Amino acid sequence: MSRIGRVFLGSGRIDEPLRSELLAAGPLVFAEGLRGSYVLRTPGEYTANPTRGAVALCRNRFVVWSRKSKTVDVPLTREWLDRVTVTADDPRRLVVTAQLSGNPAVNIGSLSVRLRTPEARRIVEILSRVR
Repeated sequence: MSRIGRVFLGSGRIDEPLRSELLAAGPLVFAEGLRGSYVLRTPGEYTANPTRGAVALCRNRFVVWSRKSKTVDVPLTREWLDRVTVTADDPRRLVVTAQLSGNPAVNIGSLSVRLRTPEARRIVEILSRVR
């Protein structure tokens, strides 16, 4: 990636100390430098921007990194995973979507991070087994 691209999109590498913390946990999936998009939807508006990101799936935690910062960081419990939607709309593309409001009755929009990774289906399968 060009230097200008890194400035705007980031390298897709998780910053320290979070990176060391995740690696020490023995992740089931750890992928960095993934190409993708960051999609913001609000009523009457749709914005999609390219990004570089990362995904880490540990035995007790799910982390998505995009736009040079942590976008999702939730413990692996059904309560938390019910707040985000994680799908593989293509065998090699992970889509993580979160509603921007904590109240389902209030629709202020959603945020989706789409990352290309060969681990997309595996991540979805592991998360679907969390109780």
